[in-house]
Amino acid sequence: MFFPSGHRGARSAYLVWRVRLFLGGATVGVVGMALERAWVVNVALVLLGVGFALRFVPARGDVTSGRDAPPDRREDL
Repeated sequence: MFFPSGHRGARSAYLVWRVRLFLGGATVGVVGMALERAWVVNVALVLLGVGFALRFVPARGDVTSGRDAPPDRREDL
């Protein structure tokens, strides 16, 4: 059985913003394709790219990660 702990790890630090950017980019992209406007599709691609780039931004205050982190802070891949 799954019991959520309510603890937000570094893996989901910007999850809310990534989801918002994905939904916004997808919506703008569909609208741009429906209107046949290349610049609107380009704006959608920028939104999706920013959302993807947030994946590589470290969480605030997360200086250590990986093998150098203490066992309770180590992320298993």
